[in-house]
Amino acid sequence: TMAYSRLEIYYSTQNDMGIYHCTASNPVGNASQSVLLTVYEPADPPHILTAIATTNTILVTWRWPQFTGWLNLTRFDVRLQAPIQPVMTTRVHVNSAAADDNGNTTTVNLTGLRPFSNYSITVWSVNVLGQGPASRPFYIQTEPTAPDAAPRAFTAHGINGSTVVLSWGKVPDHNINGVLRG
Repeated sequence: TMAYSRLEIYYSTQNDMGIYHCTASNPVGNASQSVLLTVYEPADPPHILTAIATTNTILVTWRWPQFTGWLNLTRFDVRLQAPIQPVMTTRVHVNSAAADDNGNTTTVNLTGLRPFSNYSITVWSVNVLGQGPASRPFYIQTEPTAPDAAPRAFTAHGINGSTVVLSWGKVPDHNINGVLRG
């Protein structure tokens, strides 16, 4: 005779969740036991709704995921990336996040950014199991502002009594902060 029986569920997912019943029976009756199986998973990605840029900030708002892995969210990880600049990651803890009245959206202000720069924003939901999949990237450009450096080596030379030659070097690319008009 068999001492025990068992059911093994490999690579369990949400689809395996439910109440499982085990029944022992013989010719005179039966006895049952039930167990509830809950499968915890990382949360689904949030959905970025809007991003509003100034010259050096981006205000990002996202909708919480519908599925949180059957666990409470602990935080959101926000990654801001620009070409040729280090990646900036901000952790927004759920208990300190600015949420709307329904708790369905969260907003964070990303600061210290370069004017007239292209950025990619990605957000992850995090529960006790870790980071879930990333949101779709959101692309935005910060607003332009005045150059923060003058043209280099500005000089004036008199050629004769009626002609003056003015010359200057290029403003460094990282100081332009927009499109130069002249």
